[in-house]
Amino acid sequence: MEYRRFENTYLVRLDKGDEVLAALKALCRKENITLAVVQGIGAISDVSLAVRYRRTLVNKVVNYRGDMEIASCTGTITAKDGAPYPHLHIVIANVAEKFCCGGHLERAVVSLNAEFTLTVCRGSAARVYCPESAIERIHFES
Repeated sequence: MEYRRFENTYLVRLDKGDEVLAALKALCRKENITLAVVQGIGAISDVSLAVRYRRTLVNKVVNYRGDMEIASCTGTITAKDGAPYPHLHIVIANVAEKFCCGGHLERAVVSLNAEFTLTVCRGSAARVYCPESAIERIHFES
């Protein structure tokens, strides 16, 4: 991973073998980023996506392997238990194989190259467990 800061935006290059969430967490720890908006594109070969079923409040995780493009990846960085918490949703595709799907990003390994931007926001927001939905929801601190 390599990155540069331009005012309140970080431009990040992820390299072959980098895991997206781990790299973004490492960047946030190093640069003390506690609140940001994330966007990304790139090529990946190993990805895990999740969907939460609202009736059972259970996640189903599906793993994909092969040549895929990140058609879109967007989300937020907040804090959970004092650590960076990336919450990203992603659309992956392989046009040659007529394949496209999306979901909550659990894991993604870069196969060639990926590019992400983090736009840092002033302030902070934390994640707090909500028993009603069984998820870590954004909690706005006073």
